[in-house]
Amino acid sequence: MVKIAKIVVCGASQVGKTAIIEHLIYGNHVIGPREFDVIPTIEDTYSALIDSDRGTKEKTRIYDIGGHNRFIERHFINCADAIILVYDVSNAESLSYAQGLKIEIDKSKEKRDILFVLCGNKNDKIKDEKIDSKDIAQWILRDKSTLFYFIYVIFIYLLLFKCFCLIVNHFELNVKDRLALANMFCWIVSRIVQPSKTLLYYTSEV
Repeated sequence: MVKIAKIVVCGASQVGKTAIIEHLIYGNHVIGPREFDVIPTIEDTYSALIDSDRGTKEKTRIYDIGGHNRFIERHFINCADAIILVYDVSNAESLSYAQGLKIEIDKSKEKRDILFVLCGNKNDKIKDEKIDSKDIAQWILRDKSTLFYFIYVIFIYLLLFKCFCLIVNHFELNVKDRLALANMFCWIVSRIVQPSKTLLYYTSEV
C-alpha cells in the first residue's frame, strides 16, 4: 500500500499558512499588501506530489487549518505524520499562539511520534523585539518531542531559506523560484517516508 504523507499546517491568523502551501504547489503567491482582500481560511485540504531526498515523488496531503481555531480537531492530530507550526516573526503573539497549539496538540495526540516543525514566516519585516532566538532554542530543547525550527521569507519574487544544523549540515539558498519551500517540504516528507533514528535539531538566523 502506497503511503500518503499527511502534513497539518497551523498557526495564528494572517501568518501566511495558505501562502506557504499555495506557493509551494501552484506558485501563485502575489507580492504586496493584500490583508483586506484575503478571505480567512476555515479549513482546506491540498494534494501534492512532493520530491523526497531519495529522488521519488511522494503523495502528500496537506491540511490548512484556519487561524481562528484555538484547538485542532483530534482527527487531524491523530492522522498527521508532521505538523508545521507557523508564526509571524514580526508578531510575538503569533509565536505564543503556536507554542500554545503545541501544548494542546500534545494533550490530544495518541502515543505515537509526530514530526513537529516550527516555521517563522515574513522575515522581510522588522522582527518583534519580544521574539528571542535563544528563548526559542531553549523552548525547543525543553520540549520532549522531536521539534525542528525553520525560518524563511516570501519576499518580492524571492524566497530566502536558511537553516543551520548543530551537526554541521548547513544550507543557504537564494532563489527566484519555489525551490526554498520545496526543500523544506522535501526534508519533511523524506523524514516521514523514511524516518531517521538520528535526532536533528535545526535553528536558523537570517
